[in-house]
Amino acid sequence: MFVATICLFELHKLRKAINAYLELINEHNEASYFTNNNLGFAYQKLNELEEAEKCYQKGLEINPQDFEIFHKLANLALQRNDLQLAK
Repeated sequence: MFVATICLFELHKLRKAINAYLELINEHNEASYFTNNNLGFAYQKLNELEEAEKCYQKGLEINPQDFEIFHKLANLALQRNDLQLAK
């Protein structure tokens, strides 16, 4: 299931990837940093910014030192035109 989810994500089948990631989290208890990071990115690509932020925040709870999620949160703030938060 995990490999299939990554393939969907890489093929830019984002809605299917989101559903697969949610299944991993809800049914297989796979709420890892990687899962939340990719789920957030898929939501962000679909302009579902609130959902993206929630996923990134969950990823930070798991791995609070990861610069990639901080970068994605800054890009999310720019997408929202929130320059204060982007800093």
